[in-house]
Amino acid sequence: MNLLGHQCRSCGHRNPREAKFCRVCGTVTSPPDTGSLDEPGFDWLWMAGGTVIITLAALAFLYGINEALGSQVIMWTISRRFFLLITIVAFSFFVGGILVGRMSAGVTLKEPAAAGAVACLVVFFVAKNYVWAGAQRLPVFDVKVTYIVLMMPVCVGLAYIGGWVGEKWQGTI
Repeated sequence: MNLLGHQCRSCGHRNPREAKFCRVCGTVTSPPDTGSLDEPGFDWLWMAGGTVIITLAALAFLYGINEALGSQVIMWTISRRFFLLITIVAFSFFVGGILVGRMSAGVTLKEPAAAGAVACLVVFFVAKNYVWAGAQRLPVFDVKVTYIVLMMPVCVGLAYIGGWVGEKWQGTI
């Protein structure tokens, strides 16, 4: 149930719940969103695009820092390396959510959140299996499944908040 009313699909104006027509353009308003992923309002294309945007941003930071610091990173403590990974993920997921929210038409908040969940799995898998330091190919990030489980709500939340900021910037919220 949407307590704020529903948004006009034509002009984007937020109308009261009881409004049968948009107060700006006169278009027949739709019923409030149910929150289901199968509803017509969920844009799978933006979810897929958001996954790509967030994943590429996070992996670019991961590989960039790995290349810049090289074998120095492997000398760091595990907690310091994990903090670096969390910082990269937090920044990437927040910025990725902003980009999806800003570039998409209409209000898209569920799409960045869903993209954050998928991207979280991809980024942590890549961080664990493909980011190596030095000629000996030592794993930089010793990511365990518990880290992924604990970070999943953070990834989803940051992408959602980023999407909200992007929508605010776009003026749809």
